[in-house]
Amino acid sequence: MGFKTPDDTKVVSPNFQKATAFINLWLPSSDAKNGKKKFGTIYLDDKQEDQAAVIEYIQRADGNLMKLVETMIVDFQLANTKTGFTLPVDSSAQTTSG
Repeated sequence: MGFKTPDDTKVVSPNFQKATAFINLWLPSSDAKNGKKKFGTIYLDDKQEDQAAVIEYIQRADGNLMKLVETMIVDFQLANTKTGFTLPVDSSAQTTSG
Protein backbone atom coordinates (compact mmCIF):
# COMPACT_ATOMS: atom_id res chain seq x y z
CA MET A 1 0.00 0.00 0.00
CA GLY A 2 1.45 3.30 -0.97
CA PHE A 3 0.50 6.91 -0.59
CA LYS A 4 1.71 10.19 -2.00
CA THR A 5 3.15 13.05 -0.03
CA PRO A 6 2.17 16.66 -0.85
CA ASP A 7 5.09 16.87 -3.30
CA ASP A 8 3.87 13.68 -5.10
CA THR A 9 6.65 11.47 -3.74
CA LYS A 10 5.29 7.93 -3.55
CA VAL A 11 5.85 6.26 -0.19
CA VAL A 12 5.44 2.48 0.05
CA SER A 13 5.32 0.53 3.28
CA PRO A 14 7.86 -2.30 3.39
CA ASN A 15 5.14 -4.43 5.00
CA PHE A 16 3.01 -3.98 1.89
CA GLN A 17 5.75 -5.36 -0.33
CA LYS A 18 6.02 -8.55 1.75
CA ALA A 19 2.28 -9.04 2.25
CA THR A 20 0.41 -11.86 0.56
CA ALA A 21 -2.94 -10.98 2.16
CA PHE A 22 -4.56 -7.98 3.79
CA ILE A 23 -7.18 -7.31 6.42
CA ASN A 24 -8.56 -3.85 5.65
CA LEU A 25 -9.97 -1.71 8.47
CA TRP A 26 -12.97 0.50 7.73
CA LEU A 27 -15.21 2.90 9.61
CA PRO A 28 -18.64 4.09 8.56
CA SER A 29 -18.57 7.40 6.70
CA SER A 30 -21.42 9.51 5.40
CA ASP A 31 -19.20 11.23 2.83
CA ALA A 32 -17.91 8.06 1.16
CA LYS A 33 -19.58 6.53 -1.89
CA ASN A 34 -19.90 3.10 -0.30
CA GLY A 35 -20.73 4.38 3.21
CA LYS A 36 -17.35 3.45 4.66
CA LYS A 37 -13.87 4.91 4.74
CA LYS A 38 -10.65 2.92 5.00
CA PHE A 39 -8.37 3.90 7.86
CA GLY A 40 -5.87 1.06 8.05
CA THR A 41 -4.59 -2.29 6.91
CA ILE A 42 -3.18 -5.35 8.63
CA TYR A 43 -0.56 -6.91 6.39
CA LEU A 44 -0.21 -10.71 6.38
CA ASP A 45 2.79 -12.58 4.98
CA ASP A 46 2.29 -16.29 4.29
CA LYS A 47 6.04 -16.87 4.70
CA GLN A 48 5.59 -16.15 8.42
CA GLU A 49 4.24 -19.32 10.04
CA ASP A 50 1.85 -17.60 12.44
CA GLN A 51 0.52 -15.24 9.77
CA ALA A 52 0.10 -18.11 7.30
CA ALA A 53 -2.08 -19.83 9.91
CA VAL A 54 -4.26 -16.70 10.14
CA ILE A 55 -4.63 -16.59 6.33
CA GLU A 56 -5.60 -20.27 6.23
CA TYR A 57 -8.06 -19.80 9.11
CA ILE A 58 -9.81 -16.90 7.39
CA GLN A 59 -10.05 -18.78 4.10
CA ARG A 60 -11.41 -21.95 5.72
CA ALA A 61 -14.91 -20.59 6.41
CA ASP A 62 -16.91 -17.43 5.66
CA GLY A 63 -17.51 -16.58 9.32
CA ASN A 64 -13.91 -16.99 10.45
CA LEU A 65 -12.87 -13.41 9.72
CA MET A 66 -15.54 -12.08 12.08
CA LYS A 67 -14.59 -14.68 14.71
CA LEU A 68 -11.00 -13.50 14.44
CA VAL A 69 -12.05 -9.85 14.79
CA GLU A 70 -14.08 -10.70 17.90
CA THR A 71 -11.02 -12.25 19.57
CA MET A 72 -8.57 -9.48 18.66
CA ILE A 73 -7.08 -7.39 21.43
CA VAL A 74 -6.87 -3.77 20.35
CA ASP A 75 -5.04 -0.97 22.08
CA PHE A 76 -4.24 2.66 21.41
CA GLN A 77 -0.92 4.43 21.74
CA LEU A 78 0.24 7.85 20.70
CA ALA A 79 3.42 7.95 18.70
CA ASN A 80 6.45 9.23 20.57
CA THR A 81 6.37 12.95 19.91
CA LYS A 82 9.82 13.65 21.34
CA THR A 83 12.72 13.69 18.94
CA GLY A 84 16.39 13.29 19.59
CA PHE A 85 18.19 12.29 22.75
CA THR A 86 17.63 13.40 26.32
CA LEU A 87 20.87 15.15 27.12
CA PRO A 88 22.16 16.30 30.50
CA VAL A 89 21.87 19.98 31.35
CA ASP A 90 24.80 21.94 29.97
CA SER A 91 27.07 22.75 32.92
CA SER A 92 28.25 26.00 31.34
CA ALA A 93 24.76 27.41 31.71
CA GLN A 94 24.98 27.18 35.52
CA THR A 95 26.40 30.11 37.44
CA THR A 96 28.56 29.66 40.48
CA SER A 97 29.32 32.06 43.27
CA GLY A 98 32.46 32.15 45.14
